[in-house]
Parts: sequence; C-alpha cells; structure tokens
Amino acid sequence: MAEANAWAEYVNQIVDKYNWDTMECLHKKEVDEAAIFGLDGTGWYWSPGFPDINNVTQVTVEGMTDADTQTHNINEFECVLGASEGKRNPTPAGIRIGGLKYMMINHDPATGLAQLTCKGGGAAVMKINTCIVVALFTKEKQCLENDGTPKPKTFQSSGGCAEQVKTMGDYLKDQGF
Repeated sequence: MAEANAWAEYVNQIVDKYNWDTMECLHKKEVDEAAIFGLDGTGWYWSPGFPDINNVTQVTVEGMTDADTQTHNINEFECVLGASEGKRNPTPAGIRIGGLKYMMINHDPATGLAQLTCKGGGAAVMKINTCIVVALFTKEKQCLENDGTPKPKTFQSSGGCAEQVKTMGDYLKDQGF
C-alpha cells in the first residue's frame, strides 16, 4: 500500500483540478470533498470535511401512511459500495452519504463509475480492484484560483466531479490498486 502522504496527495488531486501531463494545479475546489476507501470500508485517506460514512445511523423512511413509515439502521459505506456496483437502492433507505439522500443518475458498469445527485449537489463514486474513490460537490459553487479567489465562469458540477473521480480511479487501477 502507498504511504499515508501519497494517499493525501491523491485525495488533493481529486479535490483540485490538475493538468495531468505537467502536474500543474489549474484551479482549486473542483469538488468539495474526496476520499479513498478500501473495499472493507477502511478509510485510506479523506479530505478534512468528508463525512464519516462508517457509522451506522438510523434513518426514518416516511410511507404513504404512518403505518407505512419505517426506521432503518444504515451504514453509509454500504450505500457508497452499492452505488459503485450500480445498485440504485443498496439499502432500504436508498443511498445516503453524510446524512443526505442521493439518487443515482448514471452508472457505467464497464468502469464502475456512478454519478449521484442530491438536493444542492451530488457525488461520484468509482469502484476499482481494491478500493473506492468518492467525491462530493455542491451545485453552482464557484471553483477557486490557486490564490483562493473565485475562478470566473468555473463551477463545481456533476461532470467535473465524475471526471476527477474517474481520472484518479483509472490512475490507481493502472498502479495495481
């Protein structure tokens, strides 16, 4: 396994947009948060604000009537893993990350890349041989120049998030992960 500082660099390269040929940082905050997890749920590295997805939380799913309302214990890592495998409802409460409900909008079985949406943003997850790469974004949040000022006409998006996750997932796969 790579050293801890290598995993930190990989996560930073998901959060920020790089020219992969020159390794020049083009701009910051292409996504809000990112993480890499082993398939057993062990966090290899995550950005500071990435939610803890390894806790079991109770989620109430409202039914059409009070009698139909159910409470379920949900492990959010299982949600992420299921989404990366193309499962639209990997738990009885659907897909949950950081307490938010997500819906799958696309899954590519050839690459293992899934794009998810939620109110105000979304996520991308990709399962490769030994790990899962995950990133979260906020819709219409402006990306930043390298000096921290807003980058004109450049915003976080589902496509940008998916590209960051797929690029890192492909790289890690090429490295034997």
